[in-house]
Amino acid sequence: MRKLVFAALCGCLSLSALAADGQAPAPGPGKGLRERLRERVLEKFDKDADGKLGPEERAAAREALVNRLMERFDKDGDGKLSREELSEAIGTIRRRLQEARERARARLGLGPRA
Repeated sequence: MRKLVFAALCGCLSLSALAADGQAPAPGPGKGLRERLRERVLEKFDKDADGKLGPEERAAAREALVNRLMERFDKDGDGKLSREELSEAIGTIRRRLQEARERARARLGLGPRA
């Protein structure tokens, strides 16, 4: 269960960092969604501005992610995600990822995936 939670948390690090300020990445010419997400994460957590997340910066990003997920999905406030809460979190993350992919495809003039 811990591995599943950790995988879910790591998988949505970029989205959580973006969601913290409630803004989607601004469209940029020639930049893909991943690159814009990377830029936003670096902007938020790269304190020494070296273009990389060092160990302390990664720890801060993970802590922000966990805090955000717990605030949003720990409905009973016990400081843990139950199976139901985790299931809701993963479902929400999957939906948001799918929506982001669809928006990116629409911006590129591509139709929905078959």
